[in-house]
Amino acid sequence: MLQCQRYYLNKYRETLRTVVIENVTKMLACSTVTFGSKDYRYSQVNCTHQKYIHQTCKSRFCSSCGIKATERWIRK
Repeated sequence: MLQCQRYYLNKYRETLRTVVIENVTKMLACSTVTFGSKDYRYSQVNCTHQKYIHQTCKSRFCSSCGIKATERWIRK
């Protein structure tokens, strides 16, 4: 996916607004280490379970983050 983005940006960068480039880049990096992650571990001494949760982009243009924001707005 990132290869397609690079190709498209190289070819059409002059015709795209900066805000569009920024939001597409955010969406492609959503839920990856790019935005950081949190490490959750059990507090018991003999338990070694661990889970990494990647941060999201929180952009309303993102199909994952945007739908969550829309659902919250509808509930209000």
